[in-house]
Amino acid sequence: MKLKHLNKHPHHGTSTISDGTVVYIYQEEACDTVINDIKSKTKKDNKGHINILKIPTGDGKTFITEQIVKQFIDLDTKYKTIFLCSPLLEVLEDIKEKMISLRDSRDDIMLLFDKEERGVDGIKSYDKNHSMDVHKIFVFSDKWAETNHYFLPEKCDFLGRDESKGLTSSSSDEARRYLSEYNWQGKWYKRIISYGGYVLLLNATPTDAQYNSKSFNILDIEVKSNFWKKPFLNEHNALNAYTKDDKELELKRFIYDFLHKNLTYRYKVDLINNKSLTKHKKKSVIIKCSTANAYDGLLTWQVYDIIEEYNKELTGTIFNIQNPKTKEIIKHKYEGDLLCPMIKDRDNEGRLKYINSSHYKENILIVCELGTYGINVKNCSHLFLLRDSKDQHIGKVYTAEQLYGRLKRNLWNDWIFMIDEMLNTPSIKVEDYDWIRDTFMDVASKNLWFLRTNVNDSAFVNFHTEMPNRKEIQDTIDDLVLDLFKWKPDSNGVMVSTGSSEDRNYDDVRFEKCDCCDNLIFDIHYEKLIQRGYSKVVSMTYAVKDVMQNAHRHTRDDGTQRSICFSCHAIETRENKHYLVSDHPDRKKVA
Repeated sequence: MKLKHLNKHPHHGTSTISDGTVVYIYQEEACDTVINDIKSKTKKDNKGHINILKIPTGDGKTFITEQIVKQFIDLDTKYKTIFLCSPLLEVLEDIKEKMISLRDSRDDIMLLFDKEERGVDGIKSYDKNHSMDVHKIFVFSDKWAETNHYFLPEKCDFLGRDESKGLTSSSSDEARRYLSEYNWQGKWYKRIISYGGYVLLLNATPTDAQYNSKSFNILDIEVKSNFWKKPFLNEHNALNAYTKDDKELELKRFIYDFLHKNLTYRYKVDLINNKSLTKHKKKSVIIKCSTANAYDGLLTWQVYDIIEEYNKELTGTIFNIQNPKTKEIIKHKYEGDLLCPMIKDRDNEGRLKYINSSHYKENILIVCELGTYGINVKNCSHLFLLRDSKDQHIGKVYTAEQLYGRLKRNLWNDWIFMIDEMLNTPSIKVEDYDWIRDTFMDVASKNLWFLRTNVNDSAFVNFHTEMPNRKEIQDTIDDLVLDLFKWKPDSNGVMVSTGSSEDRNYDDVRFEKCDCCDNLIFDIHYEKLIQRGYSKVVSMTYAVKDVMQNAHRHTRDDGTQRSICFSCHAIETRENKHYLVSDHPDRKKVA
């Protein structure tokens, strides 16, 4: 995606993946960390060892898989065998797309999938006895490997696994001690170790067992403060709901909150009428339900039925929506079209593209187990952990963290891309800047509801420390608008002095710096505006208009005007007699 208002993204690195998408600098550093770790190890070092690339959800773990594979292939001239796998078909789809793109960008790769698709041969067609001199990449799911793993080569040089389900510990003792799991079988751990080579596990939230085990090596990538990229936590609700009736009541409150916020958001999007923003008009929900073993829990089909009935009840309801331009209250009648649930579990193979695409009505994803691992609902604005799991061992905090992690994705990629799109909105007036900015922001607004348990509460503490709030992102966007994009509302670059003739017009050079002093007057005025609730961009715009002046060195049309505060301008005018007509002999030129 090319920026229209900047020559270069400040956080982009120098490398691209095969489709031309530029890699962020921190993603390049993550790739370098992995490759350097590979270089530093021998086959003996790799034996019985799993390396974990810890990089936060939403920061591009799956995205950089292609870059890591590419760099690994190019380490030396040896032809390599690579396995890429995942327990989730949705994650595997992304990996497959990236590997097709990588294969098509060069002529030394044989690509094989667990099933024949998209012009790629199936792994079952691979002839172990007649292997070609090319790099061989095998992509497969856990489910396929359950019964077909013997079709794979016996050994590989590199195994990349996205998500750690089935690899949360390396022994029954670790599983029992750290996770309170008493039925650890170790099937996937043993199988992956048996392939040899360098094993890389992509995982945002390592378990206590992984942290404490000598069998796991955690490559903890430091992603520096990146508010320029993160979505934000708008609201959260920690709930005490013990009975089914209590949970149903909270579920309805949650759905009503989603609907009201959604209607307000869509109304503002229509007012702005920006093509890119309109593409992100659809918002979605994830609800994680209880298992059949939970006596007081709500199951997926029960939640589905409650939402369907509640939607009928809400149809025809009048919602109050404030017009952000006029401040008048608009009466909006709900037509019953924005609460469209779907279930995805073992018995309901609903496709995630229904949730992620604006072309489908489905916008409420109801899950049981599935919601915890790696699901990418790109437009998710609300998440409800409706499953209480009161007796869950505190070592399972990572499971709730993984679910909360579904809210860590910014649909704009980052705020720099968003601002670039926002500035295409025709003639943003200073009075409208705040609500237009907030509407664009709300594409990445996140609202989290969860039932209170030790595990859920602990997970929220960890999640909350990583997620900025609305005010922090507003300030981040304003700083980027002012400092990076050098933009302010109503800035047309020309001022009209008096009259209407063209020769009375001159360039507007005013900005927040005074050419003659340290500008304390401006700073005081700007801070007063901030204290009164104006945003940074609006405060800066008003302060420039209120405090700063175009000061001429001699005459109004000599092209030498500067930006100085009204105090310095008043002194300069008096000392140099600029109150006299421009051709008066006593009028002095400013040095």
